[in-house]
Amino acid sequence: MGFQIKDKDGKARTINDLDQDACTIWGVDINDEHYAEPYERANNWFDEIGYLIHSPTTTCPYFSGWKEIKKNLMVMHMEGSFLKDDGKPQTSEYVAGMFQHLVDDYLKPYYELIDYWDALGYTPHKVD
Repeated sequence: MGFQIKDKDGKARTINDLDQDACTIWGVDINDEHYAEPYERANNWFDEIGYLIHSPTTTCPYFSGWKEIKKNLMVMHMEGSFLKDDGKPQTSEYVAGMFQHLVDDYLKPYYELIDYWDALGYTPHKVD
């Protein structure tokens, strides 16, 4: 899996610099053992955001760049919420509640980090 996040001048940021950004935005300490996580037992930024930058699912013709990454974060986490264990559809109330939880709680720190990078003029790039 390869990806880069480039600054506004087209220079690739180092993984350590990106991890420092995540620590700063999320108010967590740098950990030399693993990448920053927004809260305990959450996925780190590298596994959430980095995966989607490189992922083959990022091919939507309607979105590009950070907007596509944000959309795919939501889709990736919502797709398992539509069906019950028996394969029957969930109620619309259940799905709406899951969507609200994702937007307000789980995805919020990742979106804040993406918005920070976007405001600095950084862009995501897939590297093969």
